[in-house]
Amino acid sequence: MLFVLFRAGPTRYALAASSVVEVVPLVRLEPLPGAPASVRGLFSYRGTPVPAVDVSVLTGAGPAPDRMSTRIVIVSWAEDDGTARLAGLIATSVTETVDRSADDPPPSGLALPSAPWIASAFIVGGEVVPCVRVEAFLPAEVRALVDQSAGGRA
Repeated sequence: MLFVLFRAGPTRYALAASSVVEVVPLVRLEPLPGAPASVRGLFSYRGTPVPAVDVSVLTGAGPAPDRMSTRIVIVSWAEDDGTARLAGLIATSVTETVDRSADDPPPSGLALPSAPWIASAFIVGGEVVPCVRVEAFLPAEVRALVDQSAGGRA
């Protein structure tokens, strides 16, 4: 299974490539007054307004820096009713992928009440890398924002 690696603060995370629609440069964001602190604004993705969520803020590492290496990882997931949703995850060092084969040691399963979005972890280059579940990563208030926006549909 292929994973996209990214950083939020000092920690490297993995995201299943099957959840990734596209990785784009950090673009100009339109602020959303009253949005949760992790939502940096809206951007246009192929003519659709999509919320941009700072994963560094979500993980408690402070805002991601506005650098050339900072990217928006556009992710998609399906709600329980089958409706597809889109969000942009602002992250740094989105430059690598890793392919986990059946021959690799199995990932360790994790159940962290304070971080239910971390489903497992595996080793990449000697570093423990938590694996993120997109559908659990976005807090309820951010998911509600995506659910209510016309741009939340894929």
